[in-house]
Amino acid sequence: ITFTIGLNKETAQWVSFQHQRMERGARLLLDIALAVGEVLSKVSGNVPAGTFPEWLENEAACPKRTAYRYISLFNHKECLSGAASLAEACKRVETLEVRQRQIETEQARERVAEYRRTGIKPEGWRQHTDDKLAREEALRRERLEQVKQEALEQRADGERERLAWDERRAEGRRLAGEAGDETAKTAALLDRPAAAALEREAFKASVRLSPEGMQDPFQDAVLDYLETLENDSRRIEACYNIIKLCKRIAVDLQAGAKEAASAQGSGQGLVISD
Repeated sequence: ITFTIGLNKETAQWVSFQHQRMERGARLLLDIALAVGEVLSKVSGNVPAGTFPEWLENEAACPKRTAYRYISLFNHKECLSGAASLAEACKRVETLEVRQRQIETEQARERVAEYRRTGIKPEGWRQHTDDKLAREEALRRERLEQVKQEALEQRADGERERLAWDERRAEGRRLAGEAGDETAKTAALLDRPAAAALEREAFKASVRLSPEGMQDPFQDAVLDYLETLENDSRRIEACYNIIKLCKRIAVDLQAGAKEAASAQGSGQGLVISD
């Protein structure tokens, strides 16, 4: 720099000149990329399948990803008018390709939907891509139907459990209220809490618990908890959750017992040496 830097004509002219050089250089890079893309496009279209990537790596010393980016730029050159730099052109092409993929996906889904309706593959069917999409759509619908079926089964199970609960509760009340039942006669002479306790014992007897189960405080804890809930819907939901919890605990305990038995069996022949 041989001029005085400042707010003067010489500095302004120098900055303007350098900026123009940068702009010409940016456009030159884009022109070079388009030229390379044109050549690579012609090469890839005139060689046996599979040989182009190997040639890129061994002979052209050009990364495959970069090479295909050059080709993509060339294929979209009509859309790059006015692009001032390689970076701007790449951004335009990326936006175009994203939109193109979206359109192709929508069209593929329409073809798959038509194939499902008619059983005939429509015009434009892409053998591998659309076949894969059709399989994925079939699996998705299968999973959806499975989820619906499971929901229906759970609802039916819930209804059966609710009816069973109502029947057991009615049976317990019937047993407690029989005219010839001594427990019911005694309950009529006692206050309400005592009558409720006797009704609970009658209910547990109607469930046919074992003698140990009749005395197990867990049963009373469950019944106490259910009585705190505001309605039968909440009680049914709580029963399902208790059943799920107990089933999972039982599975874990069984798995632990099997592992312990396996470890004990394998340990009998184990010799530990220093």
